[in-house]
Amino acid sequence: MNDPSTRFRHRLLIRSRRGFAVHWLVPLILLFATPMRAGSGLVTDLVPSDPLRPDEAALIGIFKGTVEVVASDVKIDRAKLLDRVLETGAVDFVQYADDDRKTTRITSSPAARTPPGWPREDGKPVMIGVPGESTSWLVRDGDAVVMPVQLDLGQSVSVRYDPPEVRFFAGPDPKPVDMGVRVYDLHGTGDPEHTGSLRVTMVDRGVRRITTPGGVFDVVMYRSDYKGEIGPASVKDTGIIFVSPTHGVVASVNHKKVSAMIFYNKDTRLAFALAAPSGGGPESRSDG
Repeated sequence: MNDPSTRFRHRLLIRSRRGFAVHWLVPLILLFATPMRAGSGLVTDLVPSDPLRPDEAALIGIFKGTVEVVASDVKIDRAKLLDRVLETGAVDFVQYADDDRKTTRITSSPAARTPPGWPREDGKPVMIGVPGESTSWLVRDGDAVVMPVQLDLGQSVSVRYDPPEVRFFAGPDPKPVDMGVRVYDLHGTGDPEHTGSLRVTMVDRGVRRITTPGGVFDVVMYRSDYKGEIGPASVKDTGIIFVSPTHGVVASVNHKKVSAMIFYNKDTRLAFALAAPSGGGPESRSDG
């Protein structure tokens, strides 16, 4: 006990046993503590989500400052998202296209008819209707919600994907998928007018906190990258979508319409953000 370093360690051990604070232990205690969000009861992740990539920030620019996306460390059960996006109802969104914006009501309803060749194992399919723009079919397929068919109402064509496009998923990121794409005239002979393929790479970009005209939400951000050729159109594009376990889709920047690029050589992109409730200001929520 005559060695100075030995005496120091001995005194430190005695001080710790007596309950004295040892200042260098505080960072370790904080490191292993799991913080709680005040008032929410939600356990948070220790590591925040990755920042937005430059191209993702550019996509959000379509909202002209009415939508803001920041990091969030709230934990969200992805399985709840799949159940929520298949619920039926009607919700008002602000629709953005170039410099235009308007309020539109997007509806989700049970699908009365189902196109051939799509998954039937899980749940009942629903139709998502955007007035004057599109009707899309969604159906549960295992740990994903997929879209086998989408109608372009402006061009009166249907676009079919084989295998169906994954729109939402729970679990690990799916491997890139090569989808066959067939475009049909709704009033034609039944033969496809154009065919091609798209390689789709979809990733879960983590939890974000998003501010929309309709409120503030903790959401999962999904990103899809598309590359391929369909008829005369060469496709290379990205879409992002933000999903809340309590409100479903609260914002999206859709990839450019395949039919638009084929039929009228335009690359207009549509985006949607949850609108403020009628008769009131934005709804303030934190979901998880």
